[in-house]
Amino acid sequence: NFKGQLKELTTNVATKDELKNFKSQLDKLTTYVNKNKVNTVMSKVKEVFKLGNEIKKEAMGIKTQVDLINRRLDDGFGEVSEMIDRSEKIDKDTKQIKSDQKSMSNSISEISEHLTEVNRTRIITNQAIIASLMFTITGLDRCPTGFFGFVPDQCFKILPNKKTSWSGAQAMCREKGLVLAE
Repeated sequence: NFKGQLKELTTNVATKDELKNFKSQLDKLTTYVNKNKVNTVMSKVKEVFKLGNEIKKEAMGIKTQVDLINRRLDDGFGEVSEMIDRSEKIDKDTKQIKSDQKSMSNSISEISEHLTEVNRTRIITNQAIIASLMFTITGLDRCPTGFFGFVPDQCFKILPNKKTSWSGAQAMCREKGLVLAE
């Protein structure tokens, strides 16, 4: 309708009232368009603000997540540092254990040597006791060849030979302050 009026005004000679009426309609149309433009712009601005708020919320959420990740990373680095400390302590303890094991092994070797010596002494002592008992029980006056080696070392050293009589051996031992047999 407005276009038709505009065409009519341009092709025919318009009266003053027609021009006034057209101007009034044009003003209304301009106001309507301007009002709609303002409303449209305002609604767009509102949408932009709303979108901005949503973006801000998203950004805050992302920041919170980043902070949480950073805290987790800090915790992770702390745990890694703690694990490294534990690993170093385990290495130190392992070295100490190996050192202790070596020391124990040396001690066991020394004890083993000592026990060997004790056992050797015990065997010699037992042999001497057996020899003394044999001489006492059998009443032999000579040292039998098979038992001569069981005579205590101290007496063995002073006996001149295997033919020495039992009473002679006892006398020689007594002279040295030793008792061969009762």
